[in-house]
Amino acid sequence: MMARALYLAQQGRGSVEPNPMVGCVIVRSGQIIGEGWHRAAGMPHAEINALQNLNDLADGATAYVTLEPCCSFQGKRTGSCAEALVKARIRRVVVPCEDPNPNVRGQGLEILRKAGVNVVVGVRDVQARQVNAAFFARMLHNRPYITLKWAQTSDGYVAGPGGKRLRITNAAATAAVHRLRGRCDAIIVGVKTANRDDPLLTARGVPLSRRPFRVILDSHLKTNLKLRLVREARDGESRGVIIYCLKSAWRQRAHVVRKLEDHGVKVVPVDADDGHVSLKRVIADLGSRGACHVMVEGGPTVAGAFIKSKLADRAWVFTSTEPVENPQGAPAAPLLNGWKVAGVRYYDRQVLEELLNPDSDVFYSESPSADLFL
Repeated sequence: MMARALYLAQQGRGSVEPNPMVGCVIVRSGQIIGEGWHRAAGMPHAEINALQNLNDLADGATAYVTLEPCCSFQGKRTGSCAEALVKARIRRVVVPCEDPNPNVRGQGLEILRKAGVNVVVGVRDVQARQVNAAFFARMLHNRPYITLKWAQTSDGYVAGPGGKRLRITNAAATAAVHRLRGRCDAIIVGVKTANRDDPLLTARGVPLSRRPFRVILDSHLKTNLKLRLVREARDGESRGVIIYCLKSAWRQRAHVVRKLEDHGVKVVPVDADDGHVSLKRVIADLGSRGACHVMVEGGPTVAGAFIKSKLADRAWVFTSTEPVENPQGAPAAPLLNGWKVAGVRYYDRQVLEELLNPDSDVFYSESPSADLFL
């Protein structure tokens, strides 16, 4: 029953953030009589949806909920799910774990216990935490969840000679990338990738659950002013374009800053780390702007920097069936040694591996993410 609730919960991915994905299954005499999930931020929660139209049928039933039922607190847009379960005369509530939100933590369960509800905690705990790893990252560590993404040839290369761009992913795999983009709050590339590939960093041809920031890491403000990211910075398909640079570059190249800002680009100066922008400062700033999920699409250098900074949680690696024509091409660094394969998908013979970082502070189990599930 908890597995079914987790299945339901994941359908809220992309719509519920910054809230957690939650599913609920109501069971009576071994039969499911109601189920629901949180569909979007500000809308009724999973428990309310599951209880809808049950009336007296909920009396004496068991509720399986994928996170501690919420309680009322200041600023909350919906009612207390714990109190709704009590009012419905639910006899037993089964949850994996407490809600890490300090406004809720333990209080929802206490409401249930005081009302005489039998509360069971710990069922599929690690799987439930992994489903909501991004929510736990925000609540416990005050940062977004970070996914690295790249495509490589069958022999492990990400670019051609001299870094020349290669078309690696096929149409089906590319559509999967755009679906993931459409559920993220920020998409990051390094300045070398931006200047070489002139990407848009938008989600195209797919439902857009969220409007991401488009981000360039540019320590020394070398971004080409003719890039589409600059010229189309005010594109309504995103939340805007942000360039992070060093404070020294921001002062010394004020004329470039003005030109970028004239196009609508937000230029943010941050501290240095080994001569480059501090990734921890970048991620902290994106978190302060409401980002829950961040996708890093730079090459191995940028991906390696995120891993070195202990900021990478997950990787999506697409591998084609074709080798690169010239063995002088840039190889993908063996960055993911020790990472755990959570799941695999096939897109017209191309392979997507989802890998989780066991050293991440929000790694709980080798479970496929809601993104891979969807």
